[in-house]
Amino acid sequence: MSEARSQIEVNLFGLAHLTRAALPAMRAQRSGTIVNISSMGGRFATPLGAWYHAGKFAVEGLSDALRLELRRFGIDVVVIEPGLILTDRGGIAEFATSSASCSPPSTL
Repeated sequence: MSEARSQIEVNLFGLAHLTRAALPAMRAQRSGTIVNISSMGGRFATPLGAWYHAGKFAVEGLSDALRLELRRFGIDVVVIEPGLILTDRGGIAEFATSSASCSPPSTL
């Protein structure tokens, strides 16, 4: 559960704290754009990525709700959803998941 909390803290609550800090100035000037970085992983899930996907699905939902709530202040909310990017996320996710489940990582 600590890995789950970490994923949600970074992917959702960090974004929410930053948005909350910027909103007073945007409301005062009655304009602005909030750009949230999500992922295609906020639209579908893959094995060993439950908490990553949960966080990104939450970013999508938060962004959609903020877009509706902030429109009257002239503030837009944009979501960027990068696709597959060559990183070690898959290996990191597998290691974290297998460590949490006490199963050794596969050798794939």
